[in-house]
Amino acid sequence: MELKIAAFKSRLSEHLRAVRRGNEIIIKDRETPIARVAPYEASADRFVVRPATGSLQDIAKLPGVRLKRLKPGDLEKAYREIKRDWHDKWTAGKSI
Repeated sequence: MELKIAAFKSRLSEHLRAVRRGNEIIIKDRETPIARVAPYEASADRFVVRPATGSLQDIAKLPGVRLKRLKPGDLEKAYREIKRDWHDKWTAGKSI
């Protein structure tokens, strides 16, 4: 199904019920498709764990690589930094 923005907005709940039943909706701005609304499909393979292809000793031999021992709190600190960076990038794209 293809709908213009105004038609989609005016009957949003009805259209979302149709999506829930398995239909897909293409939203158009005039005649240009700008978005697709499709049923959500949870994917179990969104995070793929791959086995290591080399040892830490092999990695340590690469130029410019310095391995260090982790101290208590290092992983928590790295997690907080990654989370902050992600949040900063996400909010940079939002207008307040």
